[in-house]
Amino acid sequence: MNLMTLFHKSNEGVKQKMQRQVIPIFGLLEGDNQVIGTAIILKCGLMITAAHTFYEEIKEGEVTVEAGRKNEIFEIAVDEKKYTLGEPIYEMYSLDFSRINDEIYHDLTIYKMPDGLINESDLILSDDCAGYMVMKGYPAKENNLDTTFCTIANPDFSVRNYRKTPDSRKKFNNCFHIHQSISHGYSGGPVLCDGINVFGMIVYGDPNPATEGGTTAIKAEYIKNIIRRFT
Repeated sequence: MNLMTLFHKSNEGVKQKMQRQVIPIFGLLEGDNQVIGTAIILKCGLMITAAHTFYEEIKEGEVTVEAGRKNEIFEIAVDEKKYTLGEPIYEMYSLDFSRINDEIYHDLTIYKMPDGLINESDLILSDDCAGYMVMKGYPAKENNLDTTFCTIANPDFSVRNYRKTPDSRKKFNNCFHIHQSISHGYSGGPVLCDGINVFGMIVYGDPNPATEGGTTAIKAEYIKNIIRRFT
């Protein structure tokens, strides 16, 4: 076996392992069962994702005025086998962040592992971002794990817009901001540093540079403080 073959096998093994740790969420999209978001399986045995994945939003203009959890069955897929998601052990969602006044953006759902799924994850929540950093997720409708190199624009807070205008910005201290923007479906996916350190969880992408641009992710430190209640 030559070096190129060994290299290919090694890379394929790393890719397959990552697909058992960063996984697609399936739900109804345009009437079909398709990929609607991304979830992270952590080494501690819990799964985290973005809460808004499971909600139907009602908007007036560009502002969300109401949101309700979709009445449907959601699934995850690992090694091409699907597992039904039950009730979350934690969920909080800021459906209208124009009215938030505590500078905390809530968009987190936590699940226990589904029955029959063996946890093979090495991923840990980490405050250390001193390394090679990427965002991972499943673009909407696609069951293929995608990777985007990223750099942090602001590690201390992120600014989100509840309308697509520069004067509608809200500052959130439990989030950080990334220069690069992402596709629909990345929500719930990790910001990874050096392969196993989850520095944050993606919740929002804004392709419009006039309003801020880039991507908002919830800090690992904030998520860790919530997860401590369940471990």
